[in-house]
Amino acid sequence: DTRLFAANDNTSPLSLNVRHEFGRRKVFPLLGCLRKGTLKMSLNEWASPNAQVNVGVHKKQPPSDDTASEFDCSVDAAQAKYQCDRRHHWNEVARKLESWRGWGGYYHRRLIQVYRSLVAPGQSVLELGCGHGDLLAAVKPALGVGVDFSEEMVSAAKRRNPHLRFIHADAHALNLSEKFDVIILSDLVNDLWDVQAALDKVAQLATPRSRIIINTYSRLWEPFLKLAQWLNLAKPTLYQNWLTVEDITSLLSLADCEVIKQTQEILLPLPVPLLAEFSNKFLVKVWPFKYFALTNVIVARPRSGPEHSTRRP
Repeated sequence: DTRLFAANDNTSPLSLNVRHEFGRRKVFPLLGCLRKGTLKMSLNEWASPNAQVNVGVHKKQPPSDDTASEFDCSVDAAQAKYQCDRRHHWNEVARKLESWRGWGGYYHRRLIQVYRSLVAPGQSVLELGCGHGDLLAAVKPALGVGVDFSEEMVSAAKRRNPHLRFIHADAHALNLSEKFDVIILSDLVNDLWDVQAALDKVAQLATPRSRIIINTYSRLWEPFLKLAQWLNLAKPTLYQNWLTVEDITSLLSLADCEVIKQTQEILLPLPVPLLAEFSNKFLVKVWPFKYFALTNVIVARPRSGPEHSTRRP
């Protein structure tokens, strides 16, 4: 018995809960297609008696050079539009970031501190959605590879961090031969067309000892982030998936990965003297303040051994 529940949201893409009453695991939002496709529609469309569900089925991509994966726009028209819109958007953002100054600087500096506490220097590190590459450079990898599907972001990253390797590619169709000690997805999963497909790619690039680190905004902050963007104080974004920690945990499970650590970070994303450091290093760890944090950080690892596998044969 599988039931679908619509989230109470009139603005963002429909979130679906798929609960298997007699199964061993629960599959949460965006898993209605169970790794066979994706589902996007607004609640207004869902409520319409003539509503139709458009499911895009994944097709295997041909092998490509590991310096750049091909952007395949033939799989699904909706997916092609979604990704092309976002490439254009982030190219525009990349051009503006060279001179733009907002409130996001402190947030990113604090995020770098969090990642430095999780990633030891001298490891091989892959970052998907690397942007300008500053976070990747900050963790001081022995081998650092950044991937972004925005040409402008990759160009800026190469100029700012010439000692690192940056690839213009799509996280959904990435084809690399290396495996990495650490794989970072910072503020990325809410912007992806198919989170499951991307996490499947990530799992293929990990070793049994690898760590996958994901951070993503809490939905509680959605109205404040929109206000900051409207005031030109934060980087503009297009509509987001707004996945919860439980959603991401379930998606990682389907990719044969398990969560080993989860924390809430950054209660005050503004550089207020004394108060910011106290709030973001101490107060955010305490109940009930931790539930008001801006970002959730998830650390996962691949499952070891076939007895732990959740993949279907």
